[in-house]
Amino acid sequence: MHMQESEREPVIEAEFEEFEAVEIIPERMENLATPGPADEISIARPRPTIELPEPPKTREGMARIIACINQKGGVGKTTTVINVGAHLATMGLKVLVVDCDSQGNCATGLGIDKSKVANTTRTLMLQPETAAQCRYATPIDGLHLVVGDRTLVTLEQELVSELGRERRLCEGLAQLQPHYDIILIDTPPSLGIVTINALTAAD
Repeated sequence: MHMQESEREPVIEAEFEEFEAVEIIPERMENLATPGPADEISIARPRPTIELPEPPKTREGMARIIACINQKGGVGKTTTVINVGAHLATMGLKVLVVDCDSQGNCATGLGIDKSKVANTTRTLMLQPETAAQCRYATPIDGLHLVVGDRTLVTLEQELVSELGRERRLCEGLAQLQPHYDIILIDTPPSLGIVTINALTAAD
C-alpha cells in the first residue's frame, strides 16, 4: 500500500510554531471513594462486545478516506482528527488531514501558521487540479495537512448553483489518494455543502 518515496510528489514545507511542553500534575488520590460491593459486581461482569462489520474495500494503493462529522460544535471532531492522524503517522502510515472547518483549528493544533499558507481547502475544492500544491508538511513525519480557513465561509454561496457541487472535494482528493494510506477530514458543525462534500468523499 505504501508508495516509494521517489514516487511521491513533493510537499510544500510550511513554517510552524513551537509549543512549550506542559507539566502534567497527578490527580489527588485521597478523595477517591473506596469501591463497594456494587462496584465490584460491575467490574466482574464486563460488557459484551459488539460485532462490527468489515469496512468496505478500497482500490489497491488508494488511501482510505474517513470523515469526522457531527452537527454540534465542541464535541471533539478536530481533537479526534489531529490525534488519530498523529498516532497513525507515528505507526509509519502516510496520513493526510483535510480541514474543512472555517475555524482552521487543525493548523493551530499541528503548529502551522495559517497566515503563511497560500493554498487551502477552498483552493482544493474550487481548483481540484492544484491538489498537489494544497498540502503542507507538519512537524510530525508522515503527516500532511490541507489547511482550512475563514474563506470556507463564502464557499457555500459560490457553489450553491454549481452542478456536481457535492463532488468537488472528492475530485480534489482523487489526485492525492495514491500518495497516502489514510485521509482524515475534519468538518464544520453544520450540514452544509462543505460537510456534504466530506460525506461524498468518505469511504
